[in-house]
Amino acid sequence: MYNNNVKITLIKKFFIILNNLIPLIGTIFFKWKISSLLFFYWFDSLLSILELIGLIMSEMAKEKGGLFPKEIMGFKKILYTAIAYLIVSIIASIPAFFAGIVLYFLLEEHISNPIKEIFSQTEVWIGIGLNIIIRGYNIIKNIKKPIQNVIKQSAEEKYTLLVYRFIAIYFLGSFFPQLSKFLSLYIYIALLTFLFSISEIKPEYFLRVGSRSSKILKKK
Repeated sequence: MYNNNVKITLIKKFFIILNNLIPLIGTIFFKWKISSLLFFYWFDSLLSILELIGLIMSEMAKEKGGLFPKEIMGFKKILYTAIAYLIVSIIASIPAFFAGIVLYFLLEEHISNPIKEIFSQTEVWIGIGLNIIIRGYNIIKNIKKPIQNVIKQSAEEKYTLLVYRFIAIYFLGSFFPQLSKFLSLYIYIALLTFLFSISEIKPEYFLRVGSRSSKILKKK
């Protein structure tokens, strides 16, 4: 049992690192522009929220009361779960939605048609597709077969990490164009790749207080 959990943890870490390497690979080998990088990071943040919702719902389903009354079974249970997941995901994604609006208006100051520039490269679509596959795999896996002790941070702490992430992305869109003569885009994206990977693998490094859920699990 222990070896199986270690194996799953290693796979999860591999996918986290691979996912965060996508923008770095796009920058180095396919010359992604800042607009494409901003969209990727925003979209990935949105998917990470959906992943968190899946984790929370799977943990709630394991509780004694469950998500729904016991008489709700079969297809009706699947349907209710899907609807509940959709509603909660929309509510939880509101901050990311407004962050996307901020980033869009930020891009409009430098680019006349941000959407066109974002998707002008085929490689951007490939990167987004790979991002969906990786995050989607985690969402489905966690809902179908939740792993004990997989949630290392509460939703509040997860959102705190997303705020830090947004600040780094906002810097990329707002101030980086003026600093590009002094700071290489490759170096900055490599730094974000490292920081974003660590924030998912070891979130306690970026939080003032260690994860509450981790402390609870240690007591148990």
